[in-house]
Amino acid sequence: MEEEELAIQALQYGAQDYLCKSTVTGDLLRRSLRYAMERKRADDSLRCQRDFAERLIVSADAIILIVDKTGSILRMNAFAA
Repeated sequence: MEEEELAIQALQYGAQDYLCKSTVTGDLLRRSLRYAMERKRADDSLRCQRDFAERLIVSADAIILIVDKTGSILRMNAFAA
């Protein structure tokens, strides 16, 4: 139970995975590493896309509004303000 609580805490602090030494196998370790690397790649890609979108929104000389389904404005750039 203590190990499970530690695992949950590690994941909450950003760990990609948590493996117990007593149950880890070579295949499990390889799979865990592969998945962690893919998640990291996906996170980096998403971060780059968000950064690009943010730079575009901030620097655009056009009105940019981001609205939700109800039409409420979630975000606007300085040009829109």
